[in-house]
Amino acid sequence: MTAAVLGVGRFGRLWAEILSKIFQVYVYDHNSTGALPPDVQVLPLSQVARCDYVFLCVPISALRDCLCQLSSYLQSGTVLIDTCSVKMYPAQCMRDLIAHDIHLIGTHPLFGPDSKKRADPPVVLCKVRADQKIYERFRIHIEQLGLVPVEMGEKEHDKLLAYTQGLTHLIGRVVHRLSLPSSSTHTIGYALLQDLVEQTCNDSIDLFLDMQHYNEFSKYMRQHLTKAYEDIIYMIDEYTQPNHEQYKKR
Repeated sequence: MTAAVLGVGRFGRLWAEILSKIFQVYVYDHNSTGALPPDVQVLPLSQVARCDYVFLCVPISALRDCLCQLSSYLQSGTVLIDTCSVKMYPAQCMRDLIAHDIHLIGTHPLFGPDSKKRADPPVVLCKVRADQKIYERFRIHIEQLGLVPVEMGEKEHDKLLAYTQGLTHLIGRVVHRLSLPSSSTHTIGYALLQDLVEQTCNDSIDLFLDMQHYNEFSKYMRQHLTKAYEDIIYMIDEYTQPNHEQYKKR
């Protein structure tokens, strides 16, 4: 079986390495691919599009343009899979731009170059437009790769990930702006905040902005966060010193 990876950035290289456990992997990127795993070959777009499985590992904001360039090269029966951090937008793009004889599946690997050692790494699967047998075979391949498939709808995914991923990255970026100092007297919680910054800010700012912009539920998450912050600040500002007279010895 053959698999193609379009977009060979930090995650694309990791994904090509994972896929090479059971697939012959080919990659394409309009920029330099950098160092690649052994046995992974670079091919032109017109040739990688002929693979059995074609994985889109491009930025969310570049997805529509990528699909426009790719669509005429895909062969009937090919399985086209996106790996974006949002699911509603790429699913709609694929439905709009890709012929009906191409099977469409959405995925979101819930790990990356900085968290690849996570135990039982999950991958969200969304059947966008695919024959059931094709979809089931793909789910089995995910398991063969040592990954754990988590099936859900596109809208359900984006609602959930607006908080479980979007909020986490937002807090990481906000804390990063504080330029927290290192300290030998830090608490465990402070160290965890520093770890959060390191984990979230290793990704590009473009990925962060794409996750916030292309997930329509992220706007509500940010409003929710702002309201919660304002409530806490109001509580602090309105705090009055309790009366401790009752505790004094008479």
